Amino acid sequence: MADHNFAELTEKIASVIALPASRLTPDMTMSDLALDSMTTVELVVDLQEDYDILLSREDFADVRTLGDLAKLVFSRVSSPSGQ
Repeated sequence: MADHNFAELTEKIASVIALPASRLTPDMTMSDLALDSMTTVELVVDLQEDYDILLSREDFADVRTLGDLAKLVFSRVSSPSGQ
């Protein structure tokens, strides 16, 4: 995962939660973010819209850290159609 991609993702996450992007690291766990259910839904919807991807509940089964989330998101955008 390229650093600039993770930095871009953290900016998007920071716009939804009450932590500055500079404090978000790939090894930070999702529970460290202390997201309530509404904020989680808002974050997922924003990521889907920003990256033009679809994410299901099952997609998050193995997401434990922000690094895992980044891998999930970027795995969906890394294979554009037509290539």
